[in-house]
Order: sequence, then structure tokens, then C-alpha cells
Amino acid sequence: MKLLKELNQKTENIEDFIKDMSHNISKILALDPGTKYLGVAAFEGEYLLDWKIKSFRGKYDREKQKKILQAINHLVDEYSADILVLKKKRYYSDNLNALIQEIQHCSRYKGLKLYRYSLKETEDFFISDGKKNTSNLATIMVAKYPEMGFIFNKEQSNQREYYSRMFKTVALGVMCFYELEKINPGFFNNTFPAK
Repeated sequence: MKLLKELNQKTENIEDFIKDMSHNISKILALDPGTKYLGVAAFEGEYLLDWKIKSFRGKYDREKQKKILQAINHLVDEYSADILVLKKKRYYSDNLNALIQEIQHCSRYKGLKLYRYSLKETEDFFISDGKKNTSNLATIMVAKYPEMGFIFNKEQSNQREYYSRMFKTVALGVMCFYELEKINPGFFNNTFPAK
């Protein structure tokens, strides 16, 4: 009987430990915002939960901005995100600038930690030598997440890039996780020949 009590106590301690650990895992939502397309990647720790491109048709106006923000709010809630990562761009149109300001406002309102990285910062983080481009970044992401291979192959046959936004968004989320956890991405074979 005493042994059974000890076993039950140890089981409860393990369950409490697992609950505590699951609460400490970062839930990251990475976004590459645009007025037509939104790159999305959701993570629990470094586990990739979802990746996609969301499309928003029509002329950009206040109503479309509202739809985009509602979609982002839904994603934050769906994935219980506590961290939001946005892609920084060198140039913002007035519409995109207004949208990003609203996204930042919403993230503050929801109590999310906000991180922003440029494509150059992301490529520099993952690609140590050689040609730094979206294709090589996508190759690294597929090496890490082989389930993205089908989309990668599909993108290779596209005449116009469509899914590149998604690969960049996944890289943003991974980079944020690694930086928060102080993990060096050097375990990737991330050297590409210069062209």
C-alpha cells in the first residue's frame, strides 16, 4: 500500500512537471504581412504547427485592413501565441505601413512579445557563406522541416514565386526561437556556393 502511495505521488509530480513545461514553451506566430498576401507560420517551441499563405482579394481599404487584422487575431487565438514575429521590410507603402502599425497595436493590446527581423538578418543568421537568397533559405527550412518538401518542389516549378513568403516566414519563427533559446544554427550545413 505504501509503495502504491509513493507511486501515485511520483506520477502526480511528473504530471505537474509536464504541465509546467508545457506552459513554459514559447508559442510563436510568425507573419510576413502584406496587403494581398500574409505569410503565416505557427510554432510551439521549434515544432512547426502550421505554415501557409493567406490571400486577401480586392482593393486595399479600411474594410480589407479589418479583415486582415481579424484573420491575424484569429491566428493568435487559434495557436495561443505569446510571441509575434514580423518581417521587417526596407520599404513600406502607406497602406502596408498603416497595417503594420495596427498589427503592432493589436500585439500590445493582446500582451504579445513582438520581434521583428529583416530578410537580410534572417539570411545572415542561417547562411554563413555563399549566396544568400530565398531559395537557399527555403532549402535550409526544408532540411529542418521535411514536411515542407512538397511545397518546395512545387515552388521550384512555378514561374513566379508564390510560396517563398511562406518559407521566409518559417525562417523568421525559427530564428526567433533560436535567438530566445540562445541556440546557434550552426548545426545546419548552411554554406552555399557563391554565384
